[in-house]
Amino acid sequence: MLVGMYAFFLSFAIQDATRPAYDPALALAIQAMLAGGAGAVASWLMERAQEQWPKVKALRADVKSYLAMAIAGGIGCLLFLLQVVAQYHTPPVDAMGWVEGLFASAAACIIVNKATHSIMVLRGKR
Repeated sequence: MLVGMYAFFLSFAIQDATRPAYDPALALAIQAMLAGGAGAVASWLMERAQEQWPKVKALRADVKSYLAMAIAGGIGCLLFLLQVVAQYHTPPVDAMGWVEGLFASAAACIIVNKATHSIMVLRGKR
């Protein structure tokens, strides 16, 4: 729970505070999806992929974990780009700004993905 809250507030840290969003409800929905939803969606996608495709289920646990992190990070990066396109986040002015924004978005989603996996999968195996 604390990890999810940290990731949620981390996503707000990358938003430009000098220019408010056009629609606060939509901005909040995008931030919530960025921080929490994308990690949960990636964990859910991995569970469904294991049910649908035997080759995914046959992978080692560490490979599946890396795959889930890549999916979560990719979703986080896409959502950061969506924020820039929708003008809820000002476009970074240099390459370092892009790297920081993309990394913060991806890291928040990966953290929530790992927490979601721990709650959904590992608790059920006890």
